[in-house]
Amino acid sequence: MGITISQFGVFLSLREKIRDKKILSIGVQFPPKHTELVAFHKNFPELLSKSDLNLLSQTTFKNFQTVLFKSILGAKDLNSIDISADEGANYIWNMNKDISAESISKELAGLGSSFDFIYDSGTMEHVSDVKAYLKNIFYLLKPNGIYCPAVPCSGYLEHGFFIFTYLLCKYVSCKFPQYRIIIS
Repeated sequence: MGITISQFGVFLSLREKIRDKKILSIGVQFPPKHTELVAFHKNFPELLSKSDLNLLSQTTFKNFQTVLFKSILGAKDLNSIDISADEGANYIWNMNKDISAESISKELAGLGSSFDFIYDSGTMEHVSDVKAYLKNIFYLLKPNGIYCPAVPCSGYLEHGFFIFTYLLCKYVSCKFPQYRIIIS
């Protein structure tokens, strides 16, 4: 999984919405290619300064998210949730299962309405129970929080269980009007 350059641009444009907020990444995300970051800076220097580009150039797969969200965007806290600990997630959970059921995980059940901003850079299409996945997202997200998914749409064949259209996000926005959904 990795942050696409378009999602990266969305994050930078939401700097004021991310500053001093609690962030949750669905999965530990890898950075865009360095050449994409350089091109982004060239095209959008008002979003990515030269000093921020230099800072990102020194990151590793392991610390990219932390540098981006905490050092550059000013987030208060950054956590991640994944199905395994292999990539260093803070919380281990199968998103096909209901987090809010206290009998399943007291640690995660206590995280209800904990995060101001949740982003997904390619997990939802790999979850077989999309309804449970979305229930978990909105259980973890604070009211008036922002959910920023980047999932394959039309044209991505044979990737994950599902291919989504913008209509899914439109439906979810109508069903959960207390949250903002920003598609990246």
